[in-house]
Amino acid sequence: MTIEETAALVRQMQAGNTDAFDEIFAAYEQKAVRTAALICGEVPLAEDIAQETFVTCLLQIEKLQNPYCFSSWFLRY
Repeated sequence: MTIEETAALVRQMQAGNTDAFDEIFAAYEQKAVRTAALICGEVPLAEDIAQETFVTCLLQIEKLQNPYCFSSWFLRY
């Protein structure tokens, strides 16, 4: 997924489009789990951490001012 596609989906999420969230989830799920697994060392725990990160993302997406910064914004959670 390109940065432009991600930014467009973020804007849609900010407008309340849940289908856009599904696309973001599909694109970032593996990366989120891998990153969390590298940090915590356990895949089941990493999956839980990634799930919580996506929930936080969904609840806080309106605070993201620059949709082009989604990737780094998302991974800091």
